[in-house]
This record gives sequence, C-alpha cells and structure tokens, in this order.
Amino acid sequence: MDIKLKKTVSMPIYEQIMMQIQEKIVNGNLESGQMLPSMRVLARDLEVSIITTKRAYEELEKLGYVVMVAGKGCYVSEKKPETFQTIYRKELANNIKSMMQQAKNSGISYEDFLNEVKEQGGKVYD
Repeated sequence: MDIKLKKTVSMPIYEQIMMQIQEKIVNGNLESGQMLPSMRVLARDLEVSIITTKRAYEELEKLGYVVMVAGKGCYVSEKKPETFQTIYRKELANNIKSMMQQAKNSGISYEDFLNEVKEQGGKVYD
C-alpha cells in the first residue's frame, strides 16, 4: 500500500496512516470488501511499530471505514462510497470546529484563521 509518512510533522504516525487509508477509501482507490495489508506487513513496509499500525486500524474501525475479523484480517467496510463521503465530511466538520475554537481561544481573529486556512490549503492542493 502506497503510504507516505512524514516524520518531521507534528501529526502522529498512526494518524498519518489512518488519514491516508481514509482518503483511499473515500476516493474509491480501496473498494468495499478489499483486504488491507496485515498490521505486521504494513508495519514492516512503513518501518514503524506494529502498535502504530494496530492503532491506525482500530481507529479506522471505530469510524466505520474498516472491519477487523479475528484471525482473518482487516477489510474495507461494505458501506457505499456515499456513506464514506458523509462520514468523512462529518469528521472534517468536527475538526474544523475544533481548530476554530483553538484559534478563538488563542486570540486569533476569524479573518486571520481564514487566511491561514487559505495559505495552507494552497500548499496542500498544489
């Protein structure tokens, strides 16, 4: 599985793994019912601890993106692509609300917050 980790960013490795798998599911690059690499194989390929991949898979399962079957592996949930998009948007909205509250608590104006979003968005979408 093509996952790129950035060890220099503040985001935990398990979250980076989780977000990239989420993206692949939402975009249809991973299809319903498709088996994901085992935690051990993914950990070896990414050169991270198996605990890291286990946490990423567990979080994805909590969110409904994957289903873990004891002794058989981890599979993309059988939900329809629109359902994944809905889940992802709700999660995104919650993250934005949290970031806005942090900005407000830090004394950052709404306009400055939006400017920062635009600046960072330009870097991500390029």
